[in-house]
Amino acid sequence: MIADAAVFVADKFKQAAADRLGPTVVWAGIIAVFSTAALAFALVAAYFYLAPIFGSLEAAALLAAACVAVVAAMVVVPWIYRRLAKLFESTKEEESDALTALDDDARDAIDYFGAAKVMATAFMFGFSAARRIKT
Repeated sequence: MIADAAVFVADKFKQAAADRLGPTVVWAGIIAVFSTAALAFALVAAYFYLAPIFGSLEAAALLAAACVAVVAAMVVVPWIYRRLAKLFESTKEEESDALTALDDDARDAIDYFGAAKVMATAFMFGFSAARRIKT
């Protein structure tokens, strides 16, 4: 019974971690693609334009600095987006979302195990906690 509850909780944590990791992986992929494209275009196209004007070394340094600036902007954009989203959310909605998620988790547990098994598991957890407190 307790092992089933542990597996259920582990599955919930795994699902939540996957939901949080997905956008991070997407942003990392976007950053990698645009970084590669920025380096390729900057080093090939702009080098031929800037080398006769500034010299070979100065043109390469200028292009490298431009690539770094683009990558830094791409890293900062998701952070700015998250900060702006937090500013526009109200705390009441966050509390409501947390309570809704807790209620959904309780319903999922009851649907998965059945009401009797959930009650028995809660009793076992409470009983073991009471024994620890007593000793």
